[in-house]
Amino acid sequence: MITPDVRINYEAAYLLYTIAYDNWNSISDKAQKRFRRQIESAVREAGFNGVETGLISEKAWATVIAEKKGEAIGKDNRVAKEHPVTHKNIALYCLTQPTKLSFDDFYNVWFENLVTTYTTNEENQRLRKFQSTFKFGVDCWKQMYEDAGVVLMERPKLNTNAAKREWGII
Repeated sequence: MITPDVRINYEAAYLLYTIAYDNWNSISDKAQKRFRRQIESAVREAGFNGVETGLISEKAWATVIAEKKGEAIGKDNRVAKEHPVTHKNIALYCLTQPTKLSFDDFYNVWFENLVTTYTTNEENQRLRKFQSTFKFGVDCWKQMYEDAGVVLMERPKLNTNAAKREWGII
């Protein structure tokens, strides 16, 4: 259920989208960039930061375990929340469709594609190479991970002593 606070921000983003879409081919690159960023900002103001997939890279999970054991972690191995499909990707996708999206379609594009995973900083940098060339589709972001050599797994829970023993934390 979408709350009124979230809906009004999506309506604001959609209003910006419709204005930009109607004028997209007749405005300058600078104006296009400005409109795209305004749409991204309105969506961020809705408080939605992506659907949690529950996935973490194997390398990031190894880092989590190492940190819990008190081991020092290098800068490149720090774990970060990653949006494989960025706000920018989604806004541009919406703006470059052959027909204008309805509010419901606009809303669904964001909720279906703005997902989050956890990777290391180094893996995140490798993924960036593929973010500008991917093709939208169901779970399209998973191909980026494969292409970048990032192996994802379900993030195990460490909420019991047995689980902590299994991972060598206690």
